[in-house]
Amino acid sequence: MRYGRGSLLKPELLAVLNAEATRLRVEPVNERMWRDWIEEDLIKEPNPKGVRRGINPLWEYPASTTERALAILKFKADGVKKFSALRLQLWLHGHDVPPTRIEVDLESEFGRLLKKHFFRNPWTYDARDPNTDAPEKIKRHKHKLQPGDPTLDAAGLTVSDESLLALGSKFFLGPDSKTDAFEVLVTELSQFVTKLSQFEIPRGTRRRSSPW
Repeated sequence: MRYGRGSLLKPELLAVLNAEATRLRVEPVNERMWRDWIEEDLIKEPNPKGVRRGINPLWEYPASTTERALAILKFKADGVKKFSALRLQLWLHGHDVPPTRIEVDLESEFGRLLKKHFFRNPWTYDARDPNTDAPEKIKRHKHKLQPGDPTLDAAGLTVSDESLLALGSKFFLGPDSKTDAFEVLVTELSQFVTKLSQFEIPRGTRRRSSPW
């Protein structure tokens, strides 16, 4: 939704936003929230109009502020709550956000996702450990692996548990002098491509799009 009404005063702008907030079933925008949005660089400060001695200026917001604020409400309706995540969403959708904010927010959100998705089940297999070759120890680590992606499995791109362990160790803990994890993975995928090339696709068979 775009507005072509030009600049707006805050009461007019809040009325438009709260009508949309009601439609989206999100928290209405009050004075405190609006100040927070400005302080957090979600919304730019208004421009003074009619600056004359002895007369208070009118503080107007450019028309682009309406579209930007409506986007914030939509992100909130989609479940985005943190200021850092809201700024990143604005940035990803083409809105201007200070570069220093983006740098900090990217680090913050990446760290949060790591804690949420990885640290609940921390990685423990270390290919650099000289004792990791013990069969029972390897077996225990294999049981901790998450199931493979069903799309890749259906395509026959099933990577061995050994390769997954080697890759995970490299990503989380650093390189291993004994095994080149990427070389192992490339070898397995190359074997798959070789097998695939041995099958001739019958004429008239409809090809499906690649899962990649």
